[in-house]
Order: sequence, then structure tokens, then C-alpha cells
Amino acid sequence: MWPTEPIPPGLPDAASPFKSKPTKTNSSDSHRFNVDDGTSSVSKLHAPVQLSHLASLGVEEIHKLLESDQDTGPTLGNVTLEVYPWKEFDDKKKVFDGPPTSLNICEHTGKNSKYDRLYFGPAYEMDENNWTKGFENSALYKHILQKGIDGRNPLISNGGGVDKRKIVCKGFYRKERKAVAAKKSDKSIVYRGVQAVNDRKLSRPAGKSMPRKSSNADTSSGSCKFMFYIKCDEIGPYINLERNAGCGDHNNHPLAISSECIPVPLKLVPEEVKKTAVNVVESAASHAAGRNFLLRDSQIFINKARMAYLAKLSDEEKNSDSKMGDFGRMIDQFEREEDISYTILSNVPLSDLKDLSKDAASELDGDGQNKNVTVATTKGDDGNITCKEVSSEDEIAHADNIAKEQRQERALDVTQILFMAIGFVYLPLLRFVKLCPEVIWCDITSHSNNKGFHLMTFSCRNSGLAKQSVFMWLWLPDQKRFSFRWVFQHALKMLLPLHVRLRVRFIMKDGDPQQRNEILRSLLSVFPNAIEGSCGWHIGMFIHSIFSLSNGLTHTLLLIVDRGWHSHIRACIAKAYRPHWNKIVKKIHTWIYSWMKPGFIEDPDEYEISKALLIRFICSDVVLRAARNNKALIIDILKFVRSHVFVYEQQYLFYLRKRVKHYAVAHGTQHEVSRVFILFDKGLFSS
Repeated sequence: MWPTEPIPPGLPDAASPFKSKPTKTNSSDSHRFNVDDGTSSVSKLHAPVQLSHLASLGVEEIHKLLESDQDTGPTLGNVTLEVYPWKEFDDKKKVFDGPPTSLNICEHTGKNSKYDRLYFGPAYEMDENNWTKGFENSALYKHILQKGIDGRNPLISNGGGVDKRKIVCKGFYRKERKAVAAKKSDKSIVYRGVQAVNDRKLSRPAGKSMPRKSSNADTSSGSCKFMFYIKCDEIGPYINLERNAGCGDHNNHPLAISSECIPVPLKLVPEEVKKTAVNVVESAASHAAGRNFLLRDSQIFINKARMAYLAKLSDEEKNSDSKMGDFGRMIDQFEREEDISYTILSNVPLSDLKDLSKDAASELDGDGQNKNVTVATTKGDDGNITCKEVSSEDEIAHADNIAKEQRQERALDVTQILFMAIGFVYLPLLRFVKLCPEVIWCDITSHSNNKGFHLMTFSCRNSGLAKQSVFMWLWLPDQKRFSFRWVFQHALKMLLPLHVRLRVRFIMKDGDPQQRNEILRSLLSVFPNAIEGSCGWHIGMFIHSIFSLSNGLTHTLLLIVDRGWHSHIRACIAKAYRPHWNKIVKKIHTWIYSWMKPGFIEDPDEYEISKALLIRFICSDVVLRAARNNKALIIDILKFVRSHVFVYEQQYLFYLRKRVKHYAVAHGTQHEVSRVFILFDKGLFSS
């Protein structure tokens, strides 16, 4: 026979009402649970059910009782609280003069109560204006949760707006999801049989390889309407009963068999008990061991899921890194790594700086209106970390104004640090750019992370190994002019040695105008011996690259899209004639691309002849027939070539840079592929 107190081993999970089909335990169930119903009083109705008779029943019989869907009518709840009743027109100042009254608030909620408000005692005093912000961790909320469990009514706070909190029935207040309802209606699913004890192989032969029954609350017949509202005024928090507010009856589900069957929320468990349970889990390496220990030692029932969550919180508290944000952990990792050099742009409190400039010190000692300063923190290749105010650097001094605007927009506190941008290099990879720094590729993307930052990368190509190497990564807040200025006027100076920058001869970029403007500016001081070049694929070509990853799967990746062509040319060609039209388009693209490669155009005269021939080809009868006599389409192509290709000829013509050592680079495909492979490898980019 099982013991009679407090709960038979293994029964709490089975006796929990949060199963596939809960049952009801009210006065009509007395003949099934052998409960003496000699009186119809509310206190007798809500008395905890004695469980000793269940020891003679088998597991199947107990589950049949729990899963019965009979008698699911309204059931009066039981949440007994010590309150101070108040009626309309009474003096609020005298509400606490008398002793508190013990009331089951469910008898007054949603009914014609003689009271309008039920105030809590002075011990639960709250600020009238900001009481909702910390309500979930307040002593009042914990008190209500505990009283709800004592009355077999597990409760939870679910919204309510800015001026009130809505207390509802935990587990049954939500409607059943469509996916759950569809799964329950599927008659082809055979669920596992009920079996309380595993065999020696820790398996369950009665239901092996079959899906388990759902542990969610069954709300297929409707959600529970039980609820009441808590508000707060100048006197203190109270339960609102005006205009029959709330509902004191539970619907469409029973109450739990006993309050001891209800898992206790972790916020109600004392810290000493939590630490003891975690120690048991760590010593026994079992969450069930911690749950069983609490049940036996402290008479507190916590399910395995909450026990696992409690153990996880303990592990995170031991690891100080877990308290940091993503950027904090990243920076802390960079500080520990000897092979990483970085520079960070951030706005920090003045009190965090050791050496203040005269201007910053005067602001700190002045009226105190400006208590933050924008700084650039840099870790060099020697491991030394330096911090410098950006106001001392003319090129990026504007960052201070941007930081102030962002702080205002986000309503940040003066003690909070505003992260703006970061650039870092992996020092072992710098040897590649030191060997072959003549050509550098750069590009930026905005879809490689979920933090809203834009990733800019720099790469080089080893002439002997023919390998593309990404050596610098930068996270930027946007693609505006100042972000690129910080990259080319500060980050590159800090992370790339001067002797390497002097050897750079060619910088390949895409078509971003803001980026190009800052590159042109950097050619004066950062890369004085280099010239710029534009990616030819961005001007007049799109390609598909088919490659195989290490897992053997073949993926088709659209590397670069001809943005200009697809933005300005709208060819509505019938499907039957589209192959011939695609050949014409490919011919035009190949013609333009020939100007960027060696072996085709060697001087200005050849280029002028080639341009004239291209115009005549576009206006020829061959192209007109392929366009199905659509002269407007021919005019659009001519406008595109003259307005969006010829205007960039100084950036893509090979013969203009053939005397510069640039390895005949005409596009940024190598850099795009290298960057995308990195995103695949890190799991940041999905096919």
C-alpha cells in the first residue's frame, strides 16, 4: 500500500490537472472520491480531497478518473485573503481603521457584492504611478499566488494595461491552438499506454515508439473565464469589484485534487531551499532527485521542468559572462584572445574614464547635463588597450553628436553604455595581406545577423596560392556616410599597419555611393598609392555559381545581381521567345564586360570603336526582332547604357589601370564567395 501523506510517489504528475483531459472535483464527484458531502458550505466544498483511498486503485483507473470530461460546469474558486472591504461613499482614509476581514474573493468577484473594493493591508503599499512595472516580483503578487495554490486555484498575471493587473486561471485561460486541436482530432495517432514504472531497460513496453499524451491543459471545450482585476490608488492596491468586475467561477475544467499536486512557482520557493535543491541535483546529476528531495524534505512540489530551469539558472550565475549582453561577451572574449586586435566606438559615462580631457572634466564638474562621452577603444597587436576621446580627432568628432541623438531617441540612462561600431582583425590572417597587399576587396551586407548591424569585410588574394582571405570584419550601425568615414579614417588606420597600407595599389568596391566617397577621401592619406575600381558585375552582369559544400549537397547561390539592368530594363517577352532574348542580353553583358578584362580593349581608340559598335548592335534589326518589335524596350536599353554604364568608365576600363599591379581584377565575386562561405560556416546564412 502507498503511504497516505502527503502524496503517493509518482502520483503528483498523474494527479495534476494539466493533462490531456482534466477532470472536475466538486460536490458532484463525491461518490467517486468518497468525499463526505454532508454540508454544502463553501469551505467544505473546497476542502482538500483525501488521497488515501487512491492507493487501492490501479494506474489506469486513476487516469480514467483524471481524464473524465463529466461535470465541467462552473465551479466556484477559492482564494481566501485578508482584505479591508470598502463601499462607495465611505471615507477611504478610515479603511484601515478596523481589523482585516478574511474573505473568499471569488464569492464577490463577478457578482452583486455589497463591496466595491477590497483593499490589501498597509504591508503591501505601492507607488500609485509605477506599481505595475514591478508587480510580478512584488510581495503582493507572491501572496496572491500562494493563496491561490492553497485553495487549489493556480493563478497567473496576464496583462491588464498600464493601470491594472489581470489575474487569471493558470493553464486554462488560453484557447486551444489550432495545431493541438488538429492533432487531437487525428484518429490515426495511437498514443502510449499508461505505465507508472519503467522496466529494467528504462523503457515502457506498453507504449514503446508511440507518441506520448499531451501534458498541456485541455481547453477544447473552451477557456476558463476566471479572473479578477487589481488596481492601485493613493490608499494602496485593491481588488476592483465595481460593476460586477471579474469572474469568480472556473469553467470547462476541474480544480486540482489537492493543493499539494500543484507545482509551486519558483518565485515562491525560498532561496535557501533553491540552493539545497541545486546541490542535490549537482551531486546526483538528476533533476528528478532534486524534485523528490524538495517534496520529502520541504513538502514543496516542483516538476522536473522547473527543476531543470532552476539548475540552469544556477549554472548561469556561476558564469559571470552570462550576465553580460552579446556585445559585452564578444568584447570580453576579444580582450582575452591574444590573436585578435580590435577598435570600438562607444558612448560611455564620464565616470568610467580614468584620464579625462579638459573639456570632459569641465563638463563633469559643471552643471552635469552632459555626463557621457564618445570614445574609441583600441587593442593593438601588442595586446595593449588604449582609450581615446573622439573629440580629439577631427575626422570622427561628429560621432559625439550622433551618440547624443541615439541616446535621446532610445531614452538611455546616463549610466548605460551605447555600443556604436566595432572592427577587428585576426592577427594570423594579417600575414596574407602583408604578403600580397596590392589588391583589397571591400563589401558590406545588412542581412547577416539579427542585431540590426551591418557587416563590412575586407579581403585580399594570395597571388601564389590563388586563395581569397577575409582579414577584417566591422559591425556598423548603418550604411551612412559617417559609418564609412569611421571605417576608412579610423578603423583601417588602427588595425592595418602603415607599411601595408602604403603597398596597396587597388581597392575593389561595389556600387555604394557613400562608400565610394569615403574611399576617394581615404586615397589621399590612408591609401596614398592606390586607385579605386568598381565591380563590373554590379554594372552589367548577373551570374549563378554552383558549388558543393563539405556535406556533398549542391547549392545554387545568386552571388551578384545586375542591379542596374533589372532596375531599368523591363522586358515583357513571351515565354516562347525568351530564350532568344536571353542570348541577346548575354551578348550585351559580355560586350560590356570585355572592356574590363585584358586582351580586348588596349587604348582609347579601340574603346570608342567598341562603344559605337555596341550602340549599332542594340539598334540593329536582330535585337529589335528579339524584342518582338518593342522599340520602347530598345530605347530603355540605350538609356541604361549611356546613363548607367558609360558614366562609370573611369572606374572599370582595364586599359586605364593596366600599368597598376592589380592582377586584372574586374569584379568582386571572389570576395562575395569568401564572405558567404564564412556566413555558411558560422550558421548566419541559410540557403
